[in-house]
Amino acid sequence: MPASPWFRREYDSLAVISRLVLEVGNVSVVATSDDIKTTSVVLHSESAAAAESFRVQEDGHELAVKWEEDHPVDPSSDYSIEIHMPRESIDAVAFSGAGTVSVHPNTLRRSVDANLTIASTGPGSLLVDDTDIRAGSLHLRQGGAGVLQLTCHDFVVAYEVDVQTTSTGSTVMHASSSVSASQVTLTGSAGYTTVQVNGPVKVTDFIDLRASKAGRVALVTQDSTTHHLAMTTTGNGAVTVNGTMHAHSVVVRGRGDGSVRVCGADGSCHALEMDVAGNSCASVEMAATLCSVAIDGRSHVSLCKGQVVTSKTILGDAQLKTLDECAPHDHATMELVPFAATKKTDDELER
Repeated sequence: MPASPWFRREYDSLAVISRLVLEVGNVSVVATSDDIKTTSVVLHSESAAAAESFRVQEDGHELAVKWEEDHPVDPSSDYSIEIHMPRESIDAVAFSGAGTVSVHPNTLRRSVDANLTIASTGPGSLLVDDTDIRAGSLHLRQGGAGVLQLTCHDFVVAYEVDVQTTSTGSTVMHASSSVSASQVTLTGSAGYTTVQVNGPVKVTDFIDLRASKAGRVALVTQDSTTHHLAMTTTGNGAVTVNGTMHAHSVVVRGRGDGSVRVCGADGSCHALEMDVAGNSCASVEMAATLCSVAIDGRSHVSLCKGQVVTSKTILGDAQLKTLDECAPHDHATMELVPFAATKKTDDELER
């Protein structure tokens, strides 16, 4: 017998659900068998107040889980919510609450026309775990103070990968095998934006890394190839590329007190263009066939030893150095948050 009464509320969707809007934490999203087409939501709670406040709303293909207005429940309360989805059915997850939401493998849709959006706007942690990602586009959006993390145990394949942090939280995408895309854009105006790949990154068109205000943007790989690499900083923003990079063209633009760092042995490009001003600093460990440098103010640029500069403009107190003369700025990256299930079984609740 349980020490105290447990309350259970259930909801089954009327339509096929492809978008989840979650305003509550302590949620586990899991995939059901292939022949199940509806979505079910189950609340377990020892609190009658939580059971009474629990609300599920359905609008077309969108399912929202929330508390009754003016009756929120603290995520530290002893409750859990399970959402059982058909396999590979989710196009979008939006989380705005506190606590943790865990999205388990095989729930995200895998299709060339899938436009996946994973967004967090609250203080909680949105943790998405999957074996592989196959989509037309993949968008990660962090607009809160919490953690948004996508962990892929194999590869990511998408036409477009777009990761954006606009608040003090952190956004992390980790792929254990590889990332293949046509376009990759990482943007941070605050907090941390990090993509970590244990294997190669192959991007057909461009990689665009932008950090503004106090944003920190990092691409951490073993080896990356792309046609065009652009890195831009303003304010106190910082951009890091950690790993060997090969590109046809590379453009670095720095303003304010920002910093750009590209480090990795044997990196190369055909054309390198650097335009750095203010108090910005930039260090690029890539051998370039053509290299143009324009620096102004109190900024400084560090290049590989022996790099020939084909066009050079140095104004003010700006400095041009080799990498062995100037230690690059240190950039922090985010550690992965361990993925853990948040749901409780009936047996666990009765103990």
